[in-house]
Amino acid sequence: SHAMTVAVTSSENEKNENNNCPRPTTIMGLNTFSKYVPPFLLAFLGVSALRSGGDVFLADMELYKHAVDFVGNDVSKYCLGTAMAGVGLSTSASALKGVGWKPFLVGGSG
Repeated sequence: SHAMTVAVTSSENEKNENNNCPRPTTIMGLNTFSKYVPPFLLAFLGVSALRSGGDVFLADMELYKHAVDFVGNDVSKYCLGTAMAGVGLSTSASALKGVGWKPFLVGGSG
């Protein structure tokens, strides 16, 4: 596991004997970990491991194949639609007015 080193001066006892500078203190724990690792990354890794494990151990089960097909085809469409609606609902008309017509032409051509 990785540790982060931070210089902290809490008392005269913790000063380095050679140059009288504060000795670094190692901070480890859940607070430090959660500060630098976003929760969505842990969720992504967990779901990826779950899917990989399912592919390895449950690939011959018909129920697993149907569940993966349902989530991959049907549920993903609704999730994408919900995400796009969220982006659209959070965009103001005044912000769109300032970009002009060219981005809409490019978007409509694809």
